[in-house]
Amino acid sequence: MDFVLVLPDSASEFPDEQDTVVLDDYGSRSARWGVGSGSVWASTLPFKSVEEVLEYDPFSCAAGTYPYCQDENPHKSVDEIAAAQQRGIDAQRQYAGDHFLLPGGTIFVLFHYFITTFGYNLFCDAAFCHPVVFEKLLDRFAELSYKFSEAWAKTDIEVFIAHDDIAMNASTIFPPDWLRKHIFPRYKEILAPVQRAGQKIIYFSDGDYTAVLDDLDEVKFDGYVFEPQMDLEMMIERYGGQKAILGNVDVRVLTFGDKEDVRREIDRCLNLGKDVPGYFLNVSGSIPQNVPLENLQL
Repeated sequence: MDFVLVLPDSASEFPDEQDTVVLDDYGSRSARWGVGSGSVWASTLPFKSVEEVLEYDPFSCAAGTYPYCQDENPHKSVDEIAAAQQRGIDAQRQYAGDHFLLPGGTIFVLFHYFITTFGYNLFCDAAFCHPVVFEKLLDRFAELSYKFSEAWAKTDIEVFIAHDDIAMNASTIFPPDWLRKHIFPRYKEILAPVQRAGQKIIYFSDGDYTAVLDDLDEVKFDGYVFEPQMDLEMMIERYGGQKAILGNVDVRVLTFGDKEDVRREIDRCLNLGKDVPGYFLNVSGSIPQNVPLENLQL
């Protein structure tokens, strides 16, 4: 099997180190992750109190204020959002040709909205100290997420990546029981349009979300992307031949190891997954641009 590496037309598309984080006109920072992708987050959160958090309406944000407000998406119709999403997918297909199956999706199913919009401290304060009022905010963000799912369901994508960072290195960020009560039932509602459209849904979270796999299975995801904190052998035994399994090459080895370290890491994953239907070798958090190029050319 030949490996195809698609590179930019110009070396200028590889930014220098000092260009990897920039501040835009809306007070947001963006970081490049390899070629053609990146992350955007608010550099200064405007919320000073839990009362401000609980009064916030996600549909009221100004364009560009938060990642989900780029291009004024919350204020557009479902058809307008779908048209923009389809144009984006079509442009990527023109660039990638027939080499890749290009998915759609979101980095905000639900939980991740609160981390990036309010920060951990105010998020925790609102969720645990004001649960009744916070429930209304959950519903409002779920409504927003549902709108984007409706739009994706109108596009011609075959695969939908549902990203929601619910975990860190050792466990879920909030207790599993809290997620079972407040997050996972809303997943079913939010993702219903995508499922009705017949699009395969792949779940992706950072960290170790092993403790809630049973709950995620009830949402009926078609596969999982996961990091090295989770046990690849366990995931293969549990889902091999039934769901897509994408993982779990350690980007730390690619970044800081030598060629032999990288070979051992790749072999670890391939020896477990090479004969498993539905297994995809994957660097779970993508390959950022600071990975030495020689470590990708074994």
